[in-house]
Amino acid sequence: MRNTFKNHTVYAANCTAQIQLKHTVENHITIFLIIIAPSITQSSPTRVLAMPQDLPLSPMIPELPDPLLQVEGFQQVREAHRLEIIEDYVELISDLLISTGEARQVQIAERMGVAQPTVAKMLKRLEVEGYVNLRPYQGVQLSDKGQAMAEYSRNRHQLVESFLLAIGVDADSARRDAEGMEHHVSQATLDAFAQFLRQASPNQS
Repeated sequence: MRNTFKNHTVYAANCTAQIQLKHTVENHITIFLIIIAPSITQSSPTRVLAMPQDLPLSPMIPELPDPLLQVEGFQQVREAHRLEIIEDYVELISDLLISTGEARQVQIAERMGVAQPTVAKMLKRLEVEGYVNLRPYQGVQLSDKGQAMAEYSRNRHQLVESFLLAIGVDADSARRDAEGMEHHVSQATLDAFAQFLRQASPNQS
């Protein structure tokens, strides 16, 4: 009985370690693809991408994780993709309301770089899911749910962008890259970013 309990404990510990390793590897890959790869391809489109040889990276472990753990990882990515467009629209609507006092389809289409019918379809979806209120001739208004998402998304974006600036990324790149990265970082990663910034600026609360 004790041996069985011990084996389950060891298995659980191994599963936890695999999850942590997977998230760490995914975060490194995400940062490379979003930050480093675009700058390489812009400067030399035909150059083959390669990781620098002098980085102290641990070798990849070829052993596959438990299937249930791998499913969890893929589900997290799919959910992030599903929420990404919603968060972008909700945050933009909030920014327009704060900056101009209104958020209309033509403004949203211009800033999202899409056609107005695409915006209209998305706004209907946001209304069904409870993020916005649509009223004729009054533009778009955020519901309490939408406002809460907008505030969270804005704070998360600022945190990711501040982290990129702190590690030496230029301002324009940090702003653009944060737009993509923010949707795919876990809470654990955000907490690590915040801790890094606190340590980098100990005199700031």
